[in-house]
Amino acid sequence: MFETVEFTGSFTDLSSLKNRLPEVVIAGRSNAGKSSFINHITGKAGIARVSSTPGKTRALNYIRIDGAFYFVDLPGYGYAKVSKTERDRWSRFIGEYFKGSEHVRMIIHLVDSRVPGSSHDLEFHEFCSAFSPGYIMLLTKTDKLNQSEMSSAMKAAEKCYPGMKAFRDIFPYTIRSGKFKKHVVNAIRDHLN
Repeated sequence: MFETVEFTGSFTDLSSLKNRLPEVVIAGRSNAGKSSFINHITGKAGIARVSSTPGKTRALNYIRIDGAFYFVDLPGYGYAKVSKTERDRWSRFIGEYFKGSEHVRMIIHLVDSRVPGSSHDLEFHEFCSAFSPGYIMLLTKTDKLNQSEMSSAMKAAEKCYPGMKAFRDIFPYTIRSGKFKKHVVNAIRDHLN
C-alpha cells in the first residue's frame, strides 16, 4: 500500500523539523492500539514501538510515507499513572501543535471498540469536530468481537459521536485480518489530494 516508510524522529519542538509535508495525525487513548495500527497500516513492523505499558509516547513521532506526507503519532491521552503536571504539559503541547500546524490534513482517531464512549474520547472528538481537516474514527480491537458485537459497537459509536456515520466516518479496524485497511488507506489518499 505504501512504498517507503521511514521513521524521521521524535519531536517536542517542531522548529527542529526541517522538511515539512502534509500530516496525517494518529491519536487516541494510551491503550487504543495506535502503535499496532501504525505498524499494520504501513506494513513495517516495529516502525512504531508497541509497549505493554501505556503512555510511553511523550513526543510527536514523525514517520515519512512515500516521501509525500507524515504520519504523526501523538502521545496517548487518558493514562492514569502519569502525573497531572505531565498530562497538563502534554495537553498544552498538543494544543500548540494543532494551533500552529497548517500541515495537518487529517486526523485518525483510534477508539477501543469495547469502550467507545470514554470521557477522554468524547472530549477529543469534540476538538476534532471543530477542527477543519478530515477526521475519521477507527474502532480498534474489533478482532476480539464477533459479528454481532461489532455491529453493536458500530451502532454505539454512532450514538456516542453524533454526526459520525459507520463506513463513512467510523470504520472498524482489525490488525489480524486487515479487512478494512483498504478503506482507511483510501480515506487517507482522498484527504491528501
